[in-house]
Amino acid sequence: MLAPAMVDIHGDAFERQLMPRPGVLLPTEAALLETDRQLAANGIATAYHALTLSFEPGLRSVATGREVVAALAALAPRLTVENRVQLRWETFCFEALPLIEEALAGPLLPALAFNDHMTMAVLDASCALQDRPFDHDPAFPVTDMHGSAFAAKMETRAKRSGMAAADFTALMREIWTRRAEVPAVIALAGERARAVGAPMLSHDDSQPETRSFYRGHGARISEFPMNLAVAGAAREAGDWIVVRAPNAARG
Repeated sequence: MLAPAMVDIHGDAFERQLMPRPGVLLPTEAALLETDRQLAANGIATAYHALTLSFEPGLRSVATGREVVAALAALAPRLTVENRVQLRWETFCFEALPLIEEALAGPLLPALAFNDHMTMAVLDASCALQDRPFDHDPAFPVTDMHGSAFAAKMETRAKRSGMAAADFTALMREIWTRRAEVPAVIALAGERARAVGAPMLSHDDSQPETRSFYRGHGARISEFPMNLAVAGAAREAGDWIVVRAPNAARG
């Protein structure tokens, strides 16, 4: 029987199955089986689980990502829909590269999405997030990472990671020191993905320059462009554009 179905290219639902409450992690296989059943019930035939690979411990860590990739492979005969992953890679997380390479060599080709929530997190409050400069601009306006406002901003992330707020802000300061190395690591990851023909996306682009940078590495999908200028630049270059409902509602 043939029936119409949907493809979800950025699905976060599995995170809620893994961690239904802050600090409560359920067994990975049980969470993925439940997610699979929900996908089928909602008419989704192919899902790219947005698997964040971050320097944060906990839910979005590389260790959790490795567990999810392994569990999906082990559960394959029992799954009712096609479960793929979008490797939602935080570009400051160099530790994720081995897992990215392993996933790219797997039986179901993943997508690779370039995310830079690190740079967004340290943006000075005087600049609107959707208008921020190119993330690798040497003049990027950075907040005081030792100030109370930054510490308060990091509280939610710290809770998700299972860390004390002070320890998490210290981790953020440490990771920020990697900034000069990030472009080279992005180039390496892009090379690996291009070699196997994996689709690539850049996430939350705020400048046409940002879109151009990632396009140069093979990312021809602009995922959630943050303003019309970026979306227009993407369209002019022939890129695919993905916009979700919350972004559209925000304008």
